[in-house]
Amino acid sequence: MLNDLVGNIRAASGIDGWLLRLAGFAGDDAQIPRVVKMALVKDAADLRAQLLQWAELASLNRILVSHGDPIDIEPRRALRDLRASLN
Repeated sequence: MLNDLVGNIRAASGIDGWLLRLAGFAGDDAQIPRVVKMALVKDAADLRAQLLQWAELASLNRILVSHGDPIDIEPRRALRDLRASLN
């Protein structure tokens, strides 16, 4: 389910890029798009706890997402940042 929650589209340009950035799918960092938060996040506290639990996995090397590039640089930090975005 994490792959559907996270947007990590970095090379978005033109009108499509503008729309993707506006919706929160594109940007400088991985993020949980606003529309996804509204549609899929039913319990933000539970999701924050789950993201932190995954961030503590020492073996975590990469996060594959449906919307954008894999997160393979500091994936544990990315999960902590995503967690903070749910506050």
